[in-house]
Amino acid sequence: MENIQDKLFIVKDFLFSETCGFLVDNFSKNLKDTGQPGIFRGPVGHDNHKSEDAGINKNASSVSGINKIIQKTEDINYNIAIDIFTSTCTNIEKTVSNIFKKNLLLKSYFYSHMKSGGLNRLHMDNYSEGQSEDFSAILYLSDNYEGGLINFPKLKTELKPNAGTLIAFVGNEELEHEVKEVVFGERINIICFLSERRDNEN
Repeated sequence: MENIQDKLFIVKDFLFSETCGFLVDNFSKNLKDTGQPGIFRGPVGHDNHKSEDAGINKNASSVSGINKIIQKTEDINYNIAIDIFTSTCTNIEKTVSNIFKKNLLLKSYFYSHMKSGGLNRLHMDNYSEGQSEDFSAILYLSDNYEGGLINFPKLKTELKPNAGTLIAFVGNEELEHEVKEVVFGERINIICFLSERRDNEN
C-alpha cells in the first residue's frame, strides 16, 4: 500500500483487471442518466434510498454494513456481477477500516460511469455536519481513457490509477478534489462512503 502525506491511501491490485472488465461489461448495458453531462450510474445502494429505486433489500442485516442488492434479472452474468459488486463493497468496508484503524460502516455505494465530457468540479465529500467524519473510497474499474484525472490541489497530487486500484481518504476540506473532464474513453468506478460505527452497532 502506498500513501501520500498519510492522507491519501492507494491499494494497487485490489481487484483483478479481468474482474473489473466483467463488471463493466455487465453494468454498462443498464446505465441510468444522472442528469449531469457525461455521467451515468449503474447499481447503487444507500440506507436512505427507496428499495424500488435503488434495488436494495431494506430488511438486510446491518451487521455487515451492506444492503444486499436484489436487482435479479434473467441475465445470469448480470446476477453474478451484482454478487461480485456486493462482495467487493464488503471487502472495501473491511479494507478501509484496516487502513484507518477504525470500525467503519459502509453507508452508501454506487457504480459511476463517466463518458466523454463528464467531470466533477472541485468539492469535498463531507459537505454537511452529519458527514464531517466520513471516509471515502474509490475503486477504479477502467483505465483506458484520456483526461479524467482525480486532482487533490492541497496535496499537489493528480492521479490516474490502473484498473483494480482502490484509493481511500477522509473527505474533509483538506482533501478537496475534482475529476477533470474525460476527453476520450470511459472512466468507471465504484464509489463508497463510510462512517464510524456507533457503540450500539455490531
